[in-house]
Amino acid sequence: MAPQTGYNCLFSNLCDLSKFYGCALKEYEIFFLANGLFCYYVNEKDRQTKEIHKNIIINDYQSIVKNYAKEINVQVIVKENTKALTYLIGLKEAICKDNPVIILINSKCLTYQTPPAYLTEVDAMHAVIVYGFDDEKKEIYLYDSYVYDQMQNPIPYYTVKLSYNVFLENVYLYSRFDFSHYKKLDKTYKANRVLSRLHCFIKDNSHKGLTKGIEAFRNCIMDIKLLKGINREEAKKEFNELFYLFKVQFSFVNHYILEYMHDSDMEDTLKKMIINRIKILIKDWDKYLMKMLVGSYMDNNRVIDRIIESGLQLANKQQDLITEVIGSQYERINR
Repeated sequence: MAPQTGYNCLFSNLCDLSKFYGCALKEYEIFFLANGLFCYYVNEKDRQTKEIHKNIIINDYQSIVKNYAKEINVQVIVKENTKALTYLIGLKEAICKDNPVIILINSKCLTYQTPPAYLTEVDAMHAVIVYGFDDEKKEIYLYDSYVYDQMQNPIPYYTVKLSYNVFLENVYLYSRFDFSHYKKLDKTYKANRVLSRLHCFIKDNSHKGLTKGIEAFRNCIMDIKLLKGINREEAKKEFNELFYLFKVQFSFVNHYILEYMHDSDMEDTLKKMIINRIKILIKDWDKYLMKMLVGSYMDNNRVIDRIIESGLQLANKQQDLITEVIGSQYERINR
């Protein structure tokens, strides 16, 4: 079963780490571990009592995260430090080593660029993934998979940027969870690992960043070659993994293009034309996914070659669209 956003912020982020690292996730087990995590904290108005309960929850997090990491063969290191500068340095070191990091932060400081998005908890502890930073701008970049729209539907792939000062004022300095020493390598490990950086690349808000996103897509497609020579059941399993990855990547890039156009000064007629092209691309995408699903039941290398060729053609179409819509705008702005 594919990871699903929901239940609570820790569960949601753990699902995403699992998805990005290609682990098999037993969803119900993690749900029972994470369910009711905020039972000490919700509806708590007394500040002094809240501080006590905050510490209780921190301990709960440590226990849950360690148990989860053990299940998926990942070593988790719990960092505790009350000095802001030391904490920030350690956090950046972990990111530079390409280790995903889950931190706890006060949700009141998190604002989102695309309304109507909001957290279900206000002024409460919230778990997010840290994926990047910029020392020149003194900004840190967070990824939040626990955001909801007005209909209480989860909105995936939300990123938030905070200044170092705001971040350090609101983060809980005494806890940080670094996931490292990944042991369970499989045939789709490379595809998963590259895709895990996709949201970071695309939110560069630049043509270069989007190009990296498409490169990730191409790498995923080329990894289908690894399926040659393995038996039918294994091929079926690997195709299902890649099917989910492609779906996530393709949808995210299209969502970003639409979001970008909404905020740009592009003419309405041009916007409509681009939207129509995206719709056509989505239809082509659906046909491609059907080819993948059919191919997963065939022990035929020629079928796999045709699927790879179709996927690369689709990636090229998406690249052309990104270059036309965003690349030209970006170059014009930065002349």
